Amino acid sequence: MADNELFNEIIKTNDIFFRGIKIGDTINDVRQKEGTPTEENLYNNPFLSYFYEVGEMEEITVYYNFIESTSKVTQISLYFISYPDFYWKKEGSENYQEFSDMLVNNKIQKYSKVFLHTLDKIVAHFTALFNEAPSLEKNSDPFNQPYQNYKSYSWTYKNEYRLSVISYIDDSIDMNVKNTLIIYLKTL
Repeated sequence: MADNELFNEIIKTNDIFFRGIKIGDTINDVRQKEGTPTEENLYNNPFLSYFYEVGEMEEITVYYNFIESTSKVTQISLYFISYPDFYWKKEGSENYQEFSDMLVNNKIQKYSKVFLHTLDKIVAHFTALFNEAPSLEKNSDPFNQPYQNYKSYSWTYKNEYRLSVISYIDDSIDMNVKNTLIIYLKTL
């Protein structure tokens, strides 16, 4: 799947309300646009979630949190995951210690191209949409390791909504490194 197709699968619309679901829409609106949820929790922090396998080795999970009493969406979270070790193995590599060393030395970008291009397109999309540069936070505090490349881009829309795009490398499970991008949309 080309970068544009991944971008289109993630964003779906040219609006702050990516995927065409607005804060305040009902869960019935979500079901009409997204279909049958992969998982649903109707009580105690209720949500509908949808899982999609996309690209060669990428996946998207979307969560629509809502208020139980009104069934109205209050927050949208989208997780885009890419597996750089898949692309590394695709080139014929097999020594996982070598991959681990590249990770710690911040040298897996070659195997993260799909993820990095998608991240760049998403940040550029929202920057153009908001007509302003995001506030950017880069640090290693969330994970205590600089190679995890934590970045958080955020915008405020009409003093009503906050949209954040967060990216980092998740190596919490050995032999399952994930480039992770999260888009959060919520009311202020």
